Amino acid sequence: MAKPARSTKSTHERNRAAAVRKAGVAIGTASVTVTEGRTQADTARAAILMVMRVWAIWAIAAQATVAQLNAAIRSDFVDMKKESGKAAAKERTRVHPDSTPAEISTARKNGSKGLRMRRRPFENWQECLQVSPQVAQDSVAAESKLSWSEKCAVWATAKTERCVASRLKVVIGTDGDGCIHALGENYKESYEVETRDLADGTTEEFCLVTVGPKGATENIEVVISTAPSGEIYQQMRRVVVESRNLLSNARKFLTDVEDEQTEAQYEIPTQGDQS
Repeated sequence: MAKPARSTKSTHERNRAAAVRKAGVAIGTASVTVTEGRTQADTARAAILMVMRVWAIWAIAAQATVAQLNAAIRSDFVDMKKESGKAAAKERTRVHPDSTPAEISTARKNGSKGLRMRRRPFENWQECLQVSPQVAQDSVAAESKLSWSEKCAVWATAKTERCVASRLKVVIGTDGDGCIHALGENYKESYEVETRDLADGTTEEFCLVTVGPKGATENIEVVISTAPSGEIYQQMRRVVVESRNLLSNARKFLTDVEDEQTEAQYEIPTQGDQS
């Protein structure tokens, strides 16, 4: 009786395949059940970081080139998408046994959303591993205390520096409050651009842009000009960071004030209160 052929895959390749399958299942399952709790989402993120650790171990052990690592990650990315789609369809059927074929198909398509949203961090991590190998490895280590947002910032360091340094001219619109709105190079196709003559004899372009949350939008006028991409990038980045910090602080203040103004007869004791 002939002996079965032995697998020619290395330990690193088998570990990669196992980690990819686990991550795909976790991501797909979380896409359906994440609204029921944070556990599944945390599990999916942990599985993704495990895959990244395996990538690092494999790349270093195999002395892989940038191209070889990228090829491996691209292949694993496809496999994780397939696994997450299957897992999402299975989880949808488990949670909602009466699901229609269309609903299961939608769950399958949405199953890989959590993975697709991490495409950019994966790209940045590859560059980080090339530029600062130890930093990249430490960031995905099991004992790392960095949050996901902090990890992403570390991985994007090199790219962020390039963005800041860019002198490429981009089209922007400046509103009456001095706020910047990125319009894009095809702005004449996206907006109804008009011109007007100024007192100094020059001509400026302007248009209306829509701002505000859905259901409460408004159109405001902006004056069109160009500016170095790096400068606008820094301004936009500062707006995002400051807005996030201010929003968090504002929400806490609002809830604290609202709690203080709750009438006693409507209060509901929190867990642990003896009153």
